[in-house]
Amino acid sequence: MVGGYTQYFTKVQGMPEKVLKQIESMIDDFVYAKKGEKKANAIGIENLQRPYMDGGLNLLDVRARNDAVALKVLQSYMEPPGNRPIWAYLVDRIFQICAVRRYQAVAPGLLINPFIQTWDVYTQAKGLPLVFKRMYNAGRKYNVSIRTWGPQPTLRLNMPYWWHVGTKDKLVSVYNDKWGRCLQHTHHLSSV
Repeated sequence: MVGGYTQYFTKVQGMPEKVLKQIESMIDDFVYAKKGEKKANAIGIENLQRPYMDGGLNLLDVRARNDAVALKVLQSYMEPPGNRPIWAYLVDRIFQICAVRRYQAVAPGLLINPFIQTWDVYTQAKGLPLVFKRMYNAGRKYNVSIRTWGPQPTLRLNMPYWWHVGTKDKLVSVYNDKWGRCLQHTHHLSSV
């Protein structure tokens, strides 16, 4: 019952933490018949959220469901260029504006997508809408990134050069040295 009423609204407008805690409290009160009393549960709610086969009641985990909703939004955002929704390009620009401080001086055209590159978004930025903040946090929580086996040559050539996911950590950064600035500003190198 709870899942049906809240899933649509979560997909459309997100669920604030305060509402999430209220729903979790209501589920807790209902399952344990507490009637608002403050008492400890005999069986942890995490155990009741497990599947029947694992000894649980398959009780709705609202947090996990909200993460799933955010990951579905992320799935739409990560579509290939021909299939991407129009709002995804706007989110790219919002993420560029809300990049963490060390990437603020970078030309916006070089920061393409934080999930296919190694830069991060400052999630406390005022201009970042809540739905995209949740999408980004869910993606980072579950380590969303691009992993392909035998990518096509066109895909490989369209991957961004700067902050590439395949760059080895032990290599010295070439992004802000003389050579890197020359490639960025003089030669306008952007993809592999």
